[in-house]
Order: sequence, then structure tokens, then C-alpha cells
Amino acid sequence: HFARALDDLAPRSRLLRASWAWQAALRRAGRRGRSPAPHAMPRRMAAARGCRRPRRATVLALVLGATASTAVAASASTYTSAPGVVLAANGRPLKDEMPLRTQGRYIVGRSGERVKLACVNWYGAHSGTYAVGGLEKQPLSEIVAKIVELGFNCVRLPYSTEAQWHNPVIKAEFVTHNPQFAGMHFAEVFHEVVTAMTDAGLMVFPNNQNHKAGWCCYYKQDEGLWYVPGYPASVWVDGLVNMTLKYRDNPLVAGIDLRNEVHDYDGTVLTWNTGSNYTDWAAAATEAGNAVLAVNPNVLIFINGICFGMEFRPARQHPIQLTVPNRVVYEAHNYLEYNFLSLFSEVVLAWYSVRALTGVAVGVCGAVLSAFIFTWRLLETPKPSPRTAFVTFTFWIFGYALVATALAQAVNMALRRLPGCGYWANRDAVPAVVACIAIAVLSLLVALSACCLHRLAPCARHCPLLASCCCPRLRPLLRHSSGRGEASDGTTSDEATDEERSDEVALVEPLYAPGFSSCGQARTRWKACLRRRCLGKEKVSHDVEDATLDHAQSVAWDCGLCVGLQCSILCFTLLAVMLGLFITAAIAPSYRLLEMHLDNSWGFLLQEGYDYTAPVWMGEFGSPVPGHYWNNLVQYVNDRDMDFAYWALNGRKWTTGYIDTLNGGKWVETPAHWSEDKFGLLEADWKTVRYAWLMLDLRALQTTPATWRPTRPYCDRRVLGPACGG
Repeated sequence: HFARALDDLAPRSRLLRASWAWQAALRRAGRRGRSPAPHAMPRRMAAARGCRRPRRATVLALVLGATASTAVAASASTYTSAPGVVLAANGRPLKDEMPLRTQGRYIVGRSGERVKLACVNWYGAHSGTYAVGGLEKQPLSEIVAKIVELGFNCVRLPYSTEAQWHNPVIKAEFVTHNPQFAGMHFAEVFHEVVTAMTDAGLMVFPNNQNHKAGWCCYYKQDEGLWYVPGYPASVWVDGLVNMTLKYRDNPLVAGIDLRNEVHDYDGTVLTWNTGSNYTDWAAAATEAGNAVLAVNPNVLIFINGICFGMEFRPARQHPIQLTVPNRVVYEAHNYLEYNFLSLFSEVVLAWYSVRALTGVAVGVCGAVLSAFIFTWRLLETPKPSPRTAFVTFTFWIFGYALVATALAQAVNMALRRLPGCGYWANRDAVPAVVACIAIAVLSLLVALSACCLHRLAPCARHCPLLASCCCPRLRPLLRHSSGRGEASDGTTSDEATDEERSDEVALVEPLYAPGFSSCGQARTRWKACLRRRCLGKEKVSHDVEDATLDHAQSVAWDCGLCVGLQCSILCFTLLAVMLGLFITAAIAPSYRLLEMHLDNSWGFLLQEGYDYTAPVWMGEFGSPVPGHYWNNLVQYVNDRDMDFAYWALNGRKWTTGYIDTLNGGKWVETPAHWSEDKFGLLEADWKTVRYAWLMLDLRALQTTPATWRPTRPYCDRRVLGPACGG
């Protein structure tokens, strides 16, 4: 794209210079009090324009177009112009700012000025290769120089507990371009990588990614807990302490990332500040953080959130406090699949398609509802009794609450089974289920009570048991509804006195009159109305008009009108649902909705002046396409000027299997092989930038303050697929 922009820039620049020459001639002529000759227009410009005189609007468009092309071309090369020495914002080497500490929502250095973490993840040591990726493609020094060249000042370096404790030998095939590492153990190669980066001035943050070496993380993996079979919590803490001790004398190993993406597993629902040894992540992180600070009080402690790093709401009431103050940095992770609305657009249906479908549905429901209302007006707006309307609407409320209860319970079950975050179910879904059940029960009791207290005949006739058990005053209706049978006192209904019959009538107040006469009248009046509108009033028979319109008698509220009322309410319900879906589809891809979600989940931690205020490090995020999700997330990171670590540097990854989403999300083993990582900043050759747009976005986030602007349109879903969103 940038090569084409540069190719287009040359003729535009020549044309621009020609237009500037013509404007200068105009100015000189104006100062001399005469107009320039038409032949004074530059030949190149005349040939390009195909006319004698350039219009001012055209010249302005050319100026703007050439300026934009120049800016694009210049920005295309900026990601390769980073200085060779990693500096802090104040121009000093990062090493001079060590150790780091927190101050409010920021991380600051020794000078008290902010040190923004603009990091990249460099994975591989946590996998079955036991070595960081790329050593089989490029020398270590070249990869480290590339990280510095791309403008990053730190690296998040994942490793596994298995590799740390068992210290396996690195196979030669994984370090092809670094033969000095062949036959060396994990600890030695890992140390060489850390030393190479810190010698280049980069900060390094070791991250305990998983216990058992391999790819991570999935909600059906036990790696979501900080303890797994063979690696209890004590081994996890000891491993963190040993890693801290190993690099205690290296100040650029400035922090320890305790654990990656903790989440529920196999019925174990993680909690926060509950005191449980098996579920309380806050307590486990506090214990591990204090153990690390006991051997090196100068490092930062990065603490991932529950629910794969997405949730920090419990920290509002119970922030983590360590023995050494100003050391806690909360770590959030975010990907497209972590956002349900974005995931829906990618997996199920695009939001613009939802808008189109629901727009048609809104029109249809609105037309049908308008027809019902018009028919009601043709019938001179008959109204049900207040008691009838009360019972009708309370039963509808009961139906709404029942549907809402079913939906809330479905969400509750999905949250407990699918994403590994029972906290969401306990905090959000369960209260919603309880509230819906309470509304449903209350509305049902009110409706049934109305049936009894207002002595409505259909309740007694269609439900004699209810009338006899719940409302003794309706028991005479049983005798009335049983026809010529024997009453409860042994007498027959024919023997009832006139006084008893009048009492029964007083007790009975029907919901509606029997029959559907209103439907026939509605049909007749519709025909008359259509004739009058289509043929004209003077051509309509006076008899028909007098009988149907002018001298129509009031219509009684009967069974037909009652059915019409239920259909109207149903149509109104569908209209409201479709309208709600249309509005949801309109705002789902928007930035404001993502902003509200993230602020509620963990963004509040960045608010100054509270006990829970602390830096939030976006430890993992990434996308292979510049879609709605990516642009919105980058805008959020930019607006909050957050510290971040992009996932990932790697151009390819060591693959041993895949997640079979069509078969219950099972992990399917495959022969180990290298595969492309579409999220990677570099190509498989480990020296070519994969996506220029992505690197430009990250470079804009690296500055303090961040300078990213939403100037680029969203990607085309038809070209790059559903990941574009929208």
C-alpha cells in the first residue's frame, strides 16, 4: 500500500508544484494590476488538467491529496526510525530510572517521572521447544535489535514451571541460527536471551505462563489455576522466588508477572478475598507477591485478573496490598473472543445484517400493529373494564418475566460452563434470575388474586378447583357452571330460587361477552372504509354508509376484541424486541459500548484518588485485521494512555494440536509442526514486518501521551472476513 502511495505521489507532486507556480503568477499579476496571460499556465499543469485555467477547488483538492500522500508515506517509514538506545520519556537511559514503582495510576522511575511500558510478548520458552521463538530463523542479536528498532522498551517473556524445574536440553533444530545454544539447557538459553535484551537497554518481565510446557490457554485446561497435579501452589511460589533471585542483580528485570490468565476449571470457581486456599486468587497473588518482594523489594508485581484477565471488579472493595507499597500493577488481557458482541458478529451474524433484518421486522410489526389500532378506531374505540385490563396485563407481565427468567438462566448456565468465569454467573446472572423469578411469581399471584377478588366468571368456570379452594365467594359459580347437575347441598340447579340466581349474577362479571360479533362489524367497516377511499364518498351506497359508519352503534367488548387485544400486545412485544435488537446492532460495534464495558470491568482502577487506584497493564491484546474491535480497543488504550504489551512478536509458533470447537471444544493432538501466527508482528522470516498498519498503530501508542487517531476506515468484511466486525 505504501509503495503504491509513493508511486502515486510523484506525479501529484509535479502537478502540485505546477499549481503553486500558477498561483505565484496570479499573485505577481495582481500586484502589478493586470491579469496573467492564459499561456502563462505551466504546460505540465495544462496537460494534466486538460483545460486552460485551474479552479481553486481543484487546486485545494490537489494540495490536500498530495499532503495526505506525503503524510502516509512518511508514516510508513517511521516504524523503522527508532533510536538504537532505549530511552525513558525524559531522555535518560532506562537503566538510570531503575527501580520502578507505582504512583497513583502510573509507573514512575527513580526521577519520579513516568516510565511508560510499551512492550511486546516474545513467547516460545513456555512451549515444548523450551526456547523463545525465532532462534531457528535469526541470530539472537538480530531479533533483539529488531525489537529496539520497532520502538518497544520492554518484553514480556513467558516461561513454564516444567522448564524451570526440569531444565531440559534445547534441541538443535530450535536454535538453528544460534549454534552456540545447541546442547545447552533451558536455564542457560533463557538467561542468554534475558541478558541480550537488558544489554540492549530493554526491560524484561518474566511471566509464569503455565506449569506444564505447551500451548496455553483454554477454558478446559487446568492451567487456569495456579496449582495443577504435579505442581502445587508451593512449587509455583518457589519458582517465582527462584526466578527473582536469579535476576536480582539485573535492574532491568524490573518486574515479575505472577501468573497468566487465571480462570475457572472443572467446577472450581475462582473468588477474590474469600480466604479459600483453592479459589481465592487475591490471597494466592498476595502470598506470591510478598514472597517475591522478600528477596527483591525493587521489582514490580504484575497481577492478572480473574476470568482470563478480564475481571477486576472485586478489587474495588478489596484491592491487593503487599508488604512493600507501590509495587502492584494489575494486568488485563483482551482479545476479540473476550467480547461477546464482537464475537457474535464474527461467529454468528454481522451486525449490519442484524440491522437489516430487524429493520424489516420493525416495519412489518409496526404495520400490523397500526392495522390493529385502526380497526379498533373503526369500531369506535371500545374499551374493556378496568378489571379485565388489569388481569390481562398482569398475565402478560408474568409471561415476560417467565421468558426473561429462562433467558437469564440460560446465560447463567452458559457462563458457568463455557468461558471459565463463574464470577460473572454469581455476580450478574444469578441476581438477574432471582429478580425475574420474583417478578414472575408476584405478577402471577396478583393476576390470580384479581380473578378471585373481582369474581370473574371465566376463572371459576374454567378452573373450578381454583374457585373452590382459593375463593369461597365463587363457589356458587360451580353450581352455575355445572348446568343441570346437583349442587353441593343436594338440590338441583332447577330448584334454585330467583333470589339465589340474582346473587350469582351479582357475583359474576365476565371478562368479555361471548361471540365474535365485533370481528364481523370490523370486516364490514373495513370494506366500507376502503370503498369510500377508493371510489369516493359520493359513489358509496347511502345504505351501507349509514349502516356501517354514520349510525353505527357501540360495539360491546366481546371475545373477538379480547383476542384482538392479545394479538396487539403480542405484536407490540415483537416490535419492542425487534427495535431493541436494531438499536443493539447499531451500538454493538461502537467505541462507547466497549468503553463502558472496560471501565466497568477494570478501567475504574485508573481513576486517581481512590484506595484501589493502580496502574493497569494491557498484558496481552492483538488482532490480525483493523476491524471495529481493534480500532475501538486501540482508541481505549490511547485515551487512557495505558501501558501495554502486544501479543506477539512471533512470526510463527510451535503447534502440537488444535481446539475442536465443533466437538465440544476438545483439544485434538496433531504431529508437532511450525505454523503461522497471524497475530505476529513479524513474518515467518523474523525480520519483515507483517502488517504496516498494525506497527503504525503500536508506534502511536508507544509515545507519552499516546498519539493514535482513528483516521483509518474499518477493514472490508467481504475481503478480510468476519474478524472485521461491524
